[in-house]
Amino acid sequence: MTDDEFEELDAELSRRLGQRNCPRKKLDALWKLRSRCRDCNCDDSEFYMVSREIWESAFAPGVRPRGCLCLNCLEKRLGRRLAREEIGDGVGGIFDGRRRRRRKERICE
Repeated sequence: MTDDEFEELDAELSRRLGQRNCPRKKLDALWKLRSRCRDCNCDDSEFYMVSREIWESAFAPGVRPRGCLCLNCLEKRLGRRLAREEIGDGVGGIFDGRRRRRRKERICE
């Protein structure tokens, strides 16, 4: 999804959230689309955190750093692999919606 497409999707979601009688199915579909990776459109349900500096450096100047990026696409945008200590979700791992995986399972040194 391009940055412009993401902004259109985000604006549509904001408009729908402001409507009183927006069908719940439509909102759910928009949220699901918005939570996919902005680059490869995958939905691997893997959540993680990085520092604000790393996150902002993955986006071009003038582009609001919002939405989601899978780990592979984030690393591709950065042009490097992330170190173990650069990634986590506040408790030392990556949460995939079912179980917590240690960072070393996903990221090499």
